[in-house]
Amino acid sequence: MNAVTRLTPSITTMIRMDHTHVFALFHRYKADTPDGRKRALLANACLALEVHAQLEEEIFYPALRRVISDDQVLNKSGPEHDEMRERSARCAISWRRRITFQL
Repeated sequence: MNAVTRLTPSITTMIRMDHTHVFALFHRYKADTPDGRKRALLANACLALEVHAQLEEEIFYPALRRVISDDQVLNKSGPEHDEMRERSARCAISWRRRITFQL
């Protein structure tokens, strides 16, 4: 094992870290949080989820499919990512409208 391998987190560790990061962002989002902070938290979460989903779809899932050809979890990942993207887009639109109405 070389130094780079020892210092580089595994893909599963990176996926878990991404999930933990977004989970923590949502826990920081409270009803009494100022709007600017809410927007920043949501923008950060949406970007993190998009990058995460893209990495899973382009790298992780294809590698798994080479080993596990027909798996329920892998088969539902595409629709789940599509739903995440749709909700993220709706959230962004909602915040843009809210900002416009407040001005």
